[in-house]
Amino acid sequence: MSRTTPLIVAAWRGHVQVVSLLLEARADPCEAQSGEGTPLWFAAEAGWPDIARELLQRGAAADMCDPGGRSPLWAAARHGHVEVLKILLDEGGRLLDAPAETGATPLFVAAERGHLNAVELLLERRASLQVENRFGATPLAVAAESGWPEVVAALLKAGASPGTSNVHRATPLHLAAAGGHCDCTRLLLDAAAEVDATNVQGATPLMLAAERDRQATVELLLARRADPMRRNASGGAAVELAESQ
Repeated sequence: MSRTTPLIVAAWRGHVQVVSLLLEARADPCEAQSGEGTPLWFAAEAGWPDIARELLQRGAAADMCDPGGRSPLWAAARHGHVEVLKILLDEGGRLLDAPAETGATPLFVAAERGHLNAVELLLERRASLQVENRFGATPLAVAAESGWPEVVAALLKAGASPGTSNVHRATPLHLAAAGGHCDCTRLLLDAAAEVDATNVQGATPLMLAAERDRQATVELLLARRADPMRRNASGGAAVELAESQ
């Protein structure tokens, strides 16, 4: 079992008065749980702004990450804890674009989980739009893949490129179409995403939607002049992929 401290337990569970008492008794606000994070990290993860504020006032380091390279800011962003994010960003925001070991930044994980308010705050503080995780995915790509149209719209408005592709050459449009996320697909097309872009297998967004029976998305892509007769690397066309379902 991981070694923990009373301060970490109190910070995680949101016991403000207990945190204050422990700090008065000179508990170390920077002592990390074995193999995990600091009291501030756990307060950020759980979304306790008053505790985060008190820990910072008592000397907690906002830039102390867990062993996976995830900062308190990253932890707050992942769960959409906007008030905690504001507190940490006001500390200086040094880790605004700091990635975890996976390459995912605070904006990336907020976008992936659909936390619109957190995404808007991070964009307001000028978080980078073009960061990529280890698979080459951007915040826009994961928002499109997860089906969060409001987040996709916010990222596009902030200047995210709909034409970026991951290590498999899949664009955000590929990912949205494959998931049958019609609203995201429409937003990307409106932002001039290439309708017949091909991934490493030569597949277009229409092919991915067709082979997964995403009927509404197929109709949308066809209405935007996607080519139903274009063939992938295996020789299959969208119309044939649809018929095989």
